[in-house]
Parts: sequence; structure tokens; C-alpha cells
Amino acid sequence: MVFTQEEINRIVALKDSGGKPLDVFSLGGVLYLDDGDNSKGNCKFAAHSLPIYIDDFWACETDEDVLNTFNDCLKDVILEKLL
Repeated sequence: MVFTQEEINRIVALKDSGGKPLDVFSLGGVLYLDDGDNSKGNCKFAAHSLPIYIDDFWACETDEDVLNTFNDCLKDVILEKLL
């Protein structure tokens, strides 16, 4: 089965803090370092786009495959881009 971007977004169902759906194909992320001293706040370390591509989902056959692929892709891109 070939999943479309719309189907993948529906399956993953990411939402912002206001409940608005997010597009998994145009995510961004910011890594913050926290030294444990809450009076200083967090120190911004890095900000990047988090590219996830439709081609990453080519082997998916079920909704569960889509979720697992999304989680794996997100983990990989965070490790690659932000650390």
C-alpha cells in the first residue's frame, strides 16, 4: 500500500499546543540545555528543520508501520541535526 502525505499526517496526528494539526513533513526543532538552575532558564543550543520525506514511508503497509517509521525517522533526524 502506498500512503499519501495526507494519510500519513492523519495517522501520526501531531498537534500543536492549541490543538491545530501539524504537518510531519515540515517540522522544526530546538534543542535546549538545562543546567538544573531554574532561575536562569534554559539555554538555547540549536535550531534546525527536521526533514522527514514521503519516501521514508515506502515500505509501510499498515497504520502501525507508518507510526513506527515516523518515530524512527524523527529519532534519526533529531540525532543527526540537533546533537
